[in-house]
Amino acid sequence: MSTTLNSQLIDAVEAGREADVKRLIEAGASPDARKRVTLRAKVKDGRGGFVWMEDSVDCESALALGILHGNVAIVKVLLEKGAAVDGEVRWKISNYYSDKNWKRDRWEERRWYSTFSFPSPLALAVGRGGKWTDRDGRVYDSPNSNKNLEICIRGGAVTITHPEKRPDVYVTHTVRPSMEIVRRLLAHGARITETELNAARKNPDQEFFTTLEAHHQRIQLELTTIALAAQLQELTMRIALVEREVRKKEDVNQEVTS
Repeated sequence: MSTTLNSQLIDAVEAGREADVKRLIEAGASPDARKRVTLRAKVKDGRGGFVWMEDSVDCESALALGILHGNVAIVKVLLEKGAAVDGEVRWKISNYYSDKNWKRDRWEERRWYSTFSFPSPLALAVGRGGKWTDRDGRVYDSPNSNKNLEICIRGGAVTITHPEKRPDVYVTHTVRPSMEIVRRLLAHGARITETELNAARKNPDQEFFTTLEAHHQRIQLELTTIALAAQLQELTMRIALVEREVRKKEDVNQEVTS
């Protein structure tokens, strides 16, 4: 049941249906649901024939899709329903070949064309700091200089059968960072590390960096204040303990002298 609901949730996020997103989560879908992509291909069996091979991976999360599509309302619902605001964001893109049948080594080593990853939803929202790892293990910055990256074709549960061309497996997506989404992530406790700050520095719109830097400094100040308050409380307790010991000794001395 939850698998079906999770798939429907991804569909609703991609379609921008805010009311359905809320309804599905309340019905049991996970706010951290991820797109499920299954690749099926005809692979040469070494005897002149072929066998069908299949592999499935979890791809974009509901929150990642909401961020990528710049849908503030859906991101708001997901966050309010408990979507995780920290942790790596990662998805894979299937490979494709125009050959009638795939060679065995292509299936074993290169069935997934590339992997896209961002250190956190916040970095994804800033639109910088991601990595694209190709099928040969080479790593590039993502998004590219044209602000583009690749995302899986639409659907909560996608089955790609013997793909032969690019549109069969992915869509080229232009990243458009949203300050409102960044603010909502911060309001729900998204952590800021040097990684996110470096990502924001790469965005030509410096409002992203100044916003993250100011929030980070405020959090650090609050943590410092809490730490100092705890130290003061501990010191006060120690002083009180010493004072009690001193009074005990004074009482003992008075008893002896009397």
